[in-house]
Amino acid sequence: MKILKQLFYKKYNHSLTITSKSGLHLRPIAKFVNISKKYKCDVILSFNGINKNAKSVNSILELGANYQDNITLITQGQDAKEALKTLAQEFDKIMQDDIASYTKQKEQQTKMSHSYSDPSENIKSIYSGIAIAPVYNYISKTNIIHTDISLQDAIKRLSQKLSTSTNDIFVAQKALIDEIPNEIEDLKELKLYIQNKISSLPSSMSAKAIDYQDILHKISDTLGVKEKLILPTKESILICDDLLPSQIQEIKNSKIVGVILTKASVSSHSAILLRSEGIVSAICHTNIKDGITVLLDTTTNTLIQNPSTTSLQQASTIIKQISDKKQKEESCKHQKAITKGGKEIKVLANIQDVNSALQAKTSGADGIGLLRSEFIFTHDNPTLQQQIDVYTKIFDIFDEVTIRTLDVGGDKNLPYIQIPKEDNPFLGIRGIRLLDIVPQIISTQLLAIYKASNHKPVKIMFPMISTLQEFTKAKEFAQKIAKENDMDISHIKFGMMIEVPLVLFNLQEFDKLVDFYSIGSNDLAQYSFAIQRGHPSLEYNENSDEFLNLIAHIVSHTTKPLSICGEIASNPKAIKKLIQFGIDTISVSPANIAQIKEEIRDV
Repeated sequence: MKILKQLFYKKYNHSLTITSKSGLHLRPIAKFVNISKKYKCDVILSFNGINKNAKSVNSILELGANYQDNITLITQGQDAKEALKTLAQEFDKIMQDDIASYTKQKEQQTKMSHSYSDPSENIKSIYSGIAIAPVYNYISKTNIIHTDISLQDAIKRLSQKLSTSTNDIFVAQKALIDEIPNEIEDLKELKLYIQNKISSLPSSMSAKAIDYQDILHKISDTLGVKEKLILPTKESILICDDLLPSQIQEIKNSKIVGVILTKASVSSHSAILLRSEGIVSAICHTNIKDGITVLLDTTTNTLIQNPSTTSLQQASTIIKQISDKKQKEESCKHQKAITKGGKEIKVLANIQDVNSALQAKTSGADGIGLLRSEFIFTHDNPTLQQQIDVYTKIFDIFDEVTIRTLDVGGDKNLPYIQIPKEDNPFLGIRGIRLLDIVPQIISTQLLAIYKASNHKPVKIMFPMISTLQEFTKAKEFAQKIAKENDMDISHIKFGMMIEVPLVLFNLQEFDKLVDFYSIGSNDLAQYSFAIQRGHPSLEYNENSDEFLNLIAHIVSHTTKPLSICGEIASNPKAIKKLIQFGIDTISVSPANIAQIKEEIRDV
């Protein structure tokens, strides 16, 4: 084919100049590649005698062209003339956009560096915002109230209470509670059991210690041994080592306006819950006495003790801007998210059940990008009809729904699925690997989805796919279930999560098999950086150039519909980059939809 193009088609060329001071870096390259791929002709960029395929991000990066360098655009093929004209115009536009972005970034950096004249401590933002109040250091008090509740009754009550939760963290806690042996009869034995569990945790699971401590706290509280977080009666900023997940709601309903954690990470369970509740919070290894007024500004990573009048006035201006922005977000949440360039970006929701689906609808979601199906499996193994009932209600709320098949293992277990003990469960039996352990559970779930869909288009997504054979096996299994039950599933699409780095080397082959992809950025990051999510001392940065390069690689090497979920999808700092790469569908928690839609409109 290439020889035929050279023989029968004229070659066109045009000189391009890199006018952006940022040079020919990843983001403009990704945009140019996405446009180039729309044409059938060959598209080449030539620099210093080296020719590179302009439909490949990595190839263009290898050119090493920088600011003010001249490169040659070459096209050859049936639509080469049209491609040359359009691509030359688009390249100039991309350069102008990048110049504007570079200028704006420099202005923001200058503005941030001069936001406050007072000295500041280094912090890491958990949830963005500003809080100004006196410091209040963590205080707890234990009261003992006589109760006639047995330990096992307390355990059952707590298990039942958590069975209604839609939060992944509490779903995982319930699984741990259900594993407590019936032989344990008093609080002393339970404490010993918890201590042994914590001490036997492998290093890869050390973050689970806080969950065991929270379980002990909750059961003790039910038994009347109440360790209460003593909260202030006036507005304050709480400083503590870390928080138990169950204490976050107490803080939400208190006078606490900001939280500083001194011994946690931005991916810890406490940090995740602080974000989900919208509590201004940060990580900072600091020691500030009670009563000292501090200015905590997580929009600029600033912590100032005894702020000056000037700093307080500057903070007040930013607070007003944040308030106005939130009001605008809320008023426009049901409108489409369209960039300044006219590109519509779908903003879908990550949900767990019917209630969160309804919340997503009122929050302005365009559909469901990730239905975590494991919520219905947490207490007992649900029947076919129970699953049909739940899925039907969710499918009735939205026209676009992507449901992930059962995804347990790692730090999420179920009492009725016996997974052998593993030294590193994050690298063990989880996701689609359950197909070999509990095929009957997966088959019942698939049948329930088919029946509930009622010929309405539904996407089924397999988690933790690492090889072509795994996807083929999963899809063939799903098709077999349909055939055995004489069901037409022509309306069902089958896709996969991109979470395992190995997949990135076989995307062109996967493209021949799948109907769609979803990038699971949380797991993809932990496996790419080889750092467990929520690790007590190690952290990775999803917004780093290294990780964003992975996403750009995925976009440039796939042609099937592609979405992204995980924390990076709800990170305002990453949205522009994701869109520039070519991502046009993102999925976030319902609470983040209004903000992310507004961020998209500013791109």
